[in-house]
Amino acid sequence: MAKLKINNKEKPGRSDITRSDFLQGGFTLIEVVVSLAIFAFIVGGVTVFAVNTIKAQQRSRAMQEAMDNARYAIDDFAKNIRTSSNVKGDGSGQFLFFVSNLDLAKYCYRFNGDILEEARIVPNTSGSNDDYNGVKSCSDFSDSDFKPVVGGSANSKISVAGKFQFWQTDVHSNSPKRGYVQINVDLIYNENGLPEDNAQAHIQSGVSLMDYGLEDFNLEL
Repeated sequence: MAKLKINNKEKPGRSDITRSDFLQGGFTLIEVVVSLAIFAFIVGGVTVFAVNTIKAQQRSRAMQEAMDNARYAIDDFAKNIRTSSNVKGDGSGQFLFFVSNLDLAKYCYRFNGDILEEARIVPNTSGSNDDYNGVKSCSDFSDSDFKPVVGGSANSKISVAGKFQFWQTDVHSNSPKRGYVQINVDLIYNENGLPEDNAQAHIQSGVSLMDYGLEDFNLEL
């Protein structure tokens, strides 16, 4: 009858583990460095993508808000000038002065730096009108009379540029024509003080005047 032989060879103790056995169970320095480099590359790419996405959202939100404000301001401008007379401007197209035929308010719109501003003065119904009568053009308003209608926010990265184009109503010439005013507004998003080509918007609006040749309208009260 065959006997079963049992191998009683003892397992190696801690003192029997050689340096080569230890190294076979870990990573080399080069493997660790390569792994860290790959990890850093992946994390860096994800971070750049996340930052660019956040910036794009901020840019889109800022441009949309600026466009909404500009459209509101242009609609208000169009409403005021549609029934106005005595439209005046300068050669640069940066100023526009007119008088409302509804309440006789005098307006000046101007592009000043990165802002579109408005100044307004109305006749005094219960006192002296010396200040009102002294305003006959944009140059008669002081800087403190102007308030921003597009741009001008301390935290805004939007700069505003534009130009006014117009001609007066003419009912006396052989070719009568109705007055017309066109406003062009450019909105530019600036990142770190530098404009971005992919974040610009142009808004244009034209208004025909309904003053019917009231260029000699008496402004003195």
